[in-house]
Amino acid sequence: MKNKVKLGEIVYCDLTIKHKKKTHKLEKVVYKNTGGTYYHKNILESIKIKEIVDVLSVEVISRLGFESNLKQKNND
Repeated sequence: MKNKVKLGEIVYCDLTIKHKKKTHKLEKVVYKNTGGTYYHKNILESIKIKEIVDVLSVEVISRLGFESNLKQKNND
């Protein structure tokens, strides 16, 4: 499966992240591509990280789709 994730796409994946010159591997997480960064408080605090981290690589397990724009369309 291709590991390219489009902007705004939500995937179930294994992530390799970088935080203060150290790399960490997060397995089986849900990730939404928002421009190459990741922050999920519960997951990152378990490895004692409290800020946004950079994503180095994404190994896609399953593609979940895109966030619904239905709310935005109804407000117009």
